[in-house]
Amino acid sequence: MSRDLNILALAKGDHRYIFLYDDASRPALIRVLHKFAADPRLNLSRADAKMLSERAGLLPQALWERLQLTCGPDGLLS
Repeated sequence: MSRDLNILALAKGDHRYIFLYDDASRPALIRVLHKFAADPRLNLSRADAKMLSERAGLLPQALWERLQLTCGPDGLLS
């Protein structure tokens, strides 16, 4: 059985973010992007998470705006 993987990458300063995911894992990817954007130890901003989500074809603008209203302080969906 063949399972295609998608690659999403961002280089920002000294940090490298590389995400490997299959199509079924897209919802999990968006949760990870939000979690990373909320982590003060990382330099991944909410704008970066939005851009990566859009590049992965995950997030239309209207949904992004709704997520901003439903994310808790930890960046996870409430």
